[in-house]
Amino acid sequence: MKKIKMHLYAHNFGILIPGQTGIVWEQQTEGVSCHHEQIEGIFIPLEEPYRVERVFGKMDWERINILDELANANYEYRDADSVFLWNEIEKDLKSRYGLVFKPIEEPKGMPYTQEGMRWVKITAIENEDYDGTHNAMSDLTPLINKTVLLIYPNSD
Repeated sequence: MKKIKMHLYAHNFGILIPGQTGIVWEQQTEGVSCHHEQIEGIFIPLEEPYRVERVFGKMDWERINILDELANANYEYRDADSVFLWNEIEKDLKSRYGLVFKPIEEPKGMPYTQEGMRWVKITAIENEDYDGTHNAMSDLTPLINKTVLLIYPNSD
């Protein structure tokens, strides 16, 4: 069977589950180096993580896209900010989807973790924080103990 090639540039935040599906996903990685990694599997799109902050001097609140901040921190080589922002992403994914994960090294034969993709192992799905109103993805329990790739926007 000939493989279908897709790219993740239109919706490049989500979970890629490696496997022989016949669909190969491409993601641009490594910042301004612009590598194009290809991995076969299933892509589950997720809503981009955000936090809500009060607008300075006003009573208004604003949604801040954490991935935009991460891209800027990566582009400017602000590693400490990147660590902080990954903690924010982890909090967001846990509160919205119940996803609890830990970063791991790449599986044998797979591309290494680099800007635009991060290998993680899903360690738990903690649904007690999930309010059921955000989306229909309420049962991600089959992902527990699975090695997956978190796909996120490259800084360039």
